[in-house]
Amino acid sequence: MIENLKKIGIVLVWVIGVATLVAMLSFSGRKQKQVQCSNMIIEISDDAAFVLPSDVKRAVDKSNQQYLNKRLTSIRIDSLEKKLKTNSFVADAEVFVDLKGNLQIEVEQRKPILRVVNSSLQQFYIDDKGYKMPLSYQYTSRIPVAVGAINELYTRVDTLRGRTAKDLVTLATFIANKPFWAAQVDQIYVTNAGDFELITRVGNHRIVIGDVTNLEKKFNAVFLFYKKALPKLGWSMYNRINVKYEGQIICTKNSSL
Repeated sequence: MIENLKKIGIVLVWVIGVATLVAMLSFSGRKQKQVQCSNMIIEISDDAAFVLPSDVKRAVDKSNQQYLNKRLTSIRIDSLEKKLKTNSFVADAEVFVDLKGNLQIEVEQRKPILRVVNSSLQQFYIDDKGYKMPLSYQYTSRIPVAVGAINELYTRVDTLRGRTAKDLVTLATFIANKPFWAAQVDQIYVTNAGDFELITRVGNHRIVIGDVTNLEKKFNAVFLFYKKALPKLGWSMYNRINVKYEGQIICTKNSSL
């Protein structure tokens, strides 16, 4: 008998709890329908300035939606998100409202890892997802520049077509993930034979990488050479450091010395 009463008590507590929750949600829903938008809060990821708050506000204005003093429930969130995502520098956008009357907009910028100057002298970025993106008139990203025999064309935001461009992404991604090399590599030169050569910021030399196989071994070999040999010989001793061939470092002396 006592056991049954305990069970009934537990059920009643659950029923009362659920009823209270439903009532609170219903009240919250009715309250939200009455709240009007009084402010727009914009948050943009990263310190890059490809997308500015003024760009976001302009996109909202062009969406032909009046948001200030408008009921939150009547604002077309999906439409605003789609409009923001048409920006070539936006990776993702999320729009939502809160009970304080704020229209909140969170924008994720695309992250370029390489700037390309192709054989036709077109210039564009490649982002960390392997997509082409245009240059910006208001911001320049400090990343390596790829030049030389690059036939990849830019017409719009799109995936990469050629093998050279895809290999450049592999190489640029590796460099971007290594703080030392991200600081040291200034340019990537693609030879007519398809080899990759790195032009460095410190030291008057090029690093011949060849293809993108065994990148970890190749870069480790150069780093060890930097650490053990160049402090004794001098950073201007060689104009080429070749690690194209597995297990070998072939250096060419600077003829001007």
